[in-house]
Amino acid sequence: MHDAHERGATAHQATPGDAPSTPAAIVDTYLSLLMIPDPDAARRFVAPDLRIRFTGGREMRDPSECAAFNATRYRWVKKRFERTEVVAGGTDEETVVYNIGTLYGEWPDGTRFEGNRYVDRYVLRGGLIVKMDVWNDSAEWLLSRRTSAGGPEAEAVTGASADAVAVGEPGTR
Repeated sequence: MHDAHERGATAHQATPGDAPSTPAAIVDTYLSLLMIPDPDAARRFVAPDLRIRFTGGREMRDPSECAAFNATRYRWVKKRFERTEVVAGGTDEETVVYNIGTLYGEWPDGTRFEGNRYVDRYVLRGGLIVKMDVWNDSAEWLLSRRTSAGGPEAEAVTGASADAVAVGEPGTR
């Protein structure tokens, strides 16, 4: 199983080949494609006026920019979806969706990590993603790596399951 599809029991099951029809399925499919990475396929799910804001307030306008940024921060990175939540009161006109989980992968120096929390917030209009906001613990973990040898990623690595480390797809981003 591709780890971008790992999820808890409450999340929607979606694969890149699905034709998603719900806001949760659209977000899950989009994120799964981003984690391959396949920004061209992910682009099918976004509006032309897409606005992306990554951690640190980095503004982006296209899924390919997400993959390019991740390539500078990680040797490779994947997401484990824990759940996808559609905010109550959403309409076909506008819906807010959250995808929550953890990141795992390798830092540029080859050090493995897992358990790096993330929250992504999406706004969908007319079935397309118009806004994506991304928050995760990477900056804190990177800061900790610079200031001490035993940062939170060291704990996460030593606690890593063999399965999570083995499926890592080294060499991909």
